[in-house]
Amino acid sequence: MKELLSNEILSMLLAAVVSVTIGYFSHFIVRMIKLFMRRKTSTSICGKWHSYDCWKDDSAVNYRSMTGKIKKGVLTEYRVKFVDDKSALKYGGSAAIESNRHLCIQMKAEDVLVETAVSRFNIKASEQREQLYGFWLSCDSHRNVFCGSALLSRRELAHEEIREILREKYETHMDTPLLVLND
Repeated sequence: MKELLSNEILSMLLAAVVSVTIGYFSHFIVRMIKLFMRRKTSTSICGKWHSYDCWKDDSAVNYRSMTGKIKKGVLTEYRVKFVDDKSALKYGGSAAIESNRHLCIQMKAEDVLVETAVSRFNIKASEQREQLYGFWLSCDSHRNVFCGSALLSRRELAHEEIREILREKYETHMDTPLLVLND
């Protein structure tokens, strides 16, 4: 009789612990299910992209080209992975859409360098657009700040195509700096 009573108490205690645990974690379980369901749905932003970060030095146009993918994220809205075409330096980070108007990408170099880059692209009418236009801002390992025009394209672009897009879509003034940083 005593053994039966102690078994009943143990089973009730175990049931109480299990139900409290399930009750406590149910919010997180539901949230994770929603995140995984949301991750399966793809948007026009998802897929392979070619990124071009452009700047001017002494009236010469320079650019860095990268190839990568934007995917739906689990803990972030989008997950971003890019590789520099020349140096094979890898960048990873996250992206989010602000107010249905701007795609904001934040990336860090994954290898040796301590470099952070933030890009913003205008996506007001991004229904399957092949190119997105915006700007980038970066800080390198020597604490130097750089900025310039940014371009995301679904297809790889030649140097002349990039120059033509820069002439059409961006207005730059070499004599008047956009920002002066005083240390």
